Amino acid sequence: MRKIALGFALFAAACSGSGSGGDGGGNGGLTPTANGACVNDGDTACAGNVLLTCSDKVWGPKDCGTNICGALGNLDGIFACKEPKNPVDPGDGGGGGDGAQTNIAYFGQCRPGVDSCVAGLVCQPGLNLCAAACNPQSTGSCGAAQSCQAVSQTDPTMGICFMQDAQRDAACGDNGHDCAPGQGTCSPVGETALACKVSCTGAEIGTQGSCGAQELCMASSTVEPQQPQKACTTPGASTDCDAAAGFSCFQVQDGNLCAKRTGRCGIAVPMVGDFTQAGLQSAVQAGHTCDDEAGHRYCSVASTSANAAVAACVAVTQDAAGKDISICVGSCGGAEGSPDGDCGTGYECRRPGVNQAFYFDVQANAAGTQVTCTKAQADAGDNSACNTAGGFSCVGPFSGAAYYCAAPAKVCLFAAGGGATHPNNPNPI
Repeated sequence: MRKIALGFALFAAACSGSGSGGDGGGNGGLTPTANGACVNDGDTACAGNVLLTCSDKVWGPKDCGTNICGALGNLDGIFACKEPKNPVDPGDGGGGGDGAQTNIAYFGQCRPGVDSCVAGLVCQPGLNLCAAACNPQSTGSCGAAQSCQAVSQTDPTMGICFMQDAQRDAACGDNGHDCAPGQGTCSPVGETALACKVSCTGAEIGTQGSCGAQELCMASSTVEPQQPQKACTTPGASTDCDAAAGFSCFQVQDGNLCAKRTGRCGIAVPMVGDFTQAGLQSAVQAGHTCDDEAGHRYCSVASTSANAAVAACVAVTQDAAGKDISICVGSCGGAEGSPDGDCGTGYECRRPGVNQAFYFDVQANAAGTQVTCTKAQADAGDNSACNTAGGFSCVGPFSGAAYYCAAPAKVCLFAAGGGATHPNNPNPI
């Protein structure tokens, strides 16, 4: 089965102006249309066709037209089409024609041999940016409050000086700014961005450890590869890896690799366990909102199992200033033949109602092709084309006004009797 997503709105104002294919009425706030789909890590929220069906875990064109296909948050198997990040294009220096530009500021675009930078900076070949060159293997090759960052995979002596002034959660790396002392390390966030995040060790995950007051060390979306890098065969096993140093086998994008978990310090935000309109509004009003890119409010799964569910920070609406408001959604459905993920105390892994679903599993036939149906069948409640015994029904419209035999993907929902907890709040949610 393959997961696809529907657009949805938490409040009436969310995703306003969305295209045709659903009016959001009588469906618990769900607006089942690709137009108006809100995704937390998409480049453009509430824009037409942000979510399309794509399948490869490879950045590059794949059923996305001129966009790129990438994983949605850290939910394995759920992919979204997003606008590509444009590479640096020095163009003509902003002056038109071939006229040389002068006094280009730090990290400004330039053309080597044509444009000139402000005093102390040089237009770096291959990067087309104004910066000062340095040697990463030599200390003191940059000025005060600067750090030397390697820019070549083949020449370890080639680097440029970065301004060491980025604060915690601020953008870093490709903008020429490194993290200021005590503000964390420049780390991946989302799909393509970098920001200063305070890290902690894998051994500290689930505890306060070296993190600040009211913060917890939580597993990050990245792992630390064993050096030199080593492939392995069985995810979860450590026989191929340096177990004494804490390395075990992880499944990564390009295969299996010996690595160990890394952690990030932040405020633990519990998963939402009630996807009704009232439940979503209650979670937002209670402050159970996350921000894992511009902030450090991270989704927490109250499980120590090696097969723990994966929680992603997903935008559901916007505030008056247009800033995303996001909640934690736990994805727990295991691959066919595999057990479901452990959602932790007070939660259970199950399928929500169709009108409360965030993502859908699409039925496939014996040839592996997705099973489609029609709008007329969906409107009439005719599920004769679908495997109803497996929980599939005719649902849509998805991207391109398509209708599929689909079932809500399993997520972490409150268990009967409640009692859900998370590490920073021992009281029932």
